[in-house]
Amino acid sequence: MLMKRLFVIFLFSAVAFSGIASFVKISPAGKYFEHNGRAIVPVGFNDAITWPSLISLSYGNKDAAEEYFEKLSYYGVNTLRIMFEYAQDRSGLSLFESPLGTYNDTVIGIWDNIISLAEKYNIYLIITPWDPFWMYENWDVNPYNADNGGPISTMAEFLTDEEALEWQKA
Repeated sequence: MLMKRLFVIFLFSAVAFSGIASFVKISPAGKYFEHNGRAIVPVGFNDAITWPSLISLSYGNKDAAEEYFEKLSYYGVNTLRIMFEYAQDRSGLSLFESPLGTYNDTVIGIWDNIISLAEKYNIYLIITPWDPFWMYENWDVNPYNADNGGPISTMAEFLTDEEALEWQKA
């Protein structure tokens, strides 16, 4: 759990020391988003670390991912929503932890690169911790599943079971 906490601290530190340096907020008037006092309109879409646009990072090919971010920036995209881990891949290669408490260095490296590229090309990230659809669909191989050493027997308990919630916070 210490490694997970250190990684989360790293993520927030990367934002704090980057050119972005703060989070996007709802304006005081409540009618738009702003960042550092300037109104912004998020322009972007969903992505995932296993989708064609970012899969190259899994193979250590940062150049292809950089070309992707460069094109996004060129065409005015300023926001990406990305699943932190992506449970569609039944092999578990794109899970952050498997089993719980054992961290995937490949996923950590992918995120190091994503954060670096987003910072370089001024693209905001909306990071979604889990994809509940694919967690449910592939529940039999999910690390939260009790059959795999996790704390719960059904996906329905993911947001209600105390032990599962503690693992999520860890």
